[in-house]
Amino acid sequence: MDISNVKNRALSPATLSKQYGVERMVVGVAIIVEEPTSRIKKMLLVQRSAEEKMLPNMFELPGGKAEHEDTTILDTVARETLEETGFVVTRIVEEFSHFDYTTSRGLYRQLNFVVEVEGSASQSGGLPIPTLNPEEHQAYRWVAVKDSDSLGSLPMTPGMKEGCSKRSEGYWLLDGCLGWLFGKCVLQIKTEY
Repeated sequence: MDISNVKNRALSPATLSKQYGVERMVVGVAIIVEEPTSRIKKMLLVQRSAEEKMLPNMFELPGGKAEHEDTTILDTVARETLEETGFVVTRIVEEFSHFDYTTSRGLYRQLNFVVEVEGSASQSGGLPIPTLNPEEHQAYRWVAVKDSDSLGSLPMTPGMKEGCSKRSEGYWLLDGCLGWLFGKCVLQIKTEY
């Protein structure tokens, strides 16, 4: 797995928890692929199971909590991607916006990463088909990276919606939302590409 762009994040989840003063570290994984026929970039979102205690039926980036066996937070990215989608991470492209949230167990920080995965197309030549664990996720959707309407219609928490709207790898994940330019938040909406 290539981590050359995020080497500075090769830190243990415990170190990061202490650094940020949070109970636990969580990762979100933006899997972005180019649709073979249309050449449109799409991002994978997964829908939480209806039986989940926290945020049932909400769409989110694949990801999850760092575990004790994760040597670094980047190991968490690879493990959670495999567990939640069946995809093997080949490259962690970059980190994008993070957000904090509180549960009954305390304050969590979610770091978000853009990744490339093996198996860039399904057998029919379309988008990859993730393997979901039905106890955790009930559905998935590939949303066009520049289509804010496709994100707006999905049930998502405000933090997840905002996180999915940030800049990644030189382009805006979703048009019509606040974004990032050269690592700094800008208060304007980018409408040209």
